[in-house]
Amino acid sequence: MEAHHLIKQWLSERGMRQNHFADMVPVRPETLSRWLAGEKRPGPLAMHRLADMTGLPIADKGSWK
Repeated sequence: MEAHHLIKQWLSERGMRQNHFADMVPVRPETLSRWLAGEKRPGPLAMHRLADMTGLPIADKGSWK
């Protein structure tokens, strides 16, 4: 499963809103929305931060299409 799908599932399981998660990352809500829609890919630093925050295996470029 691609990284953006994994993160959406992770957020859903925790009942967390994207805006709240964007504040935690921290990025603009629009940026997170583009990542989760699969329109854009985060940079390497953001990928590692997202992986650390969620515990998901999404830190490498190959996880993001």
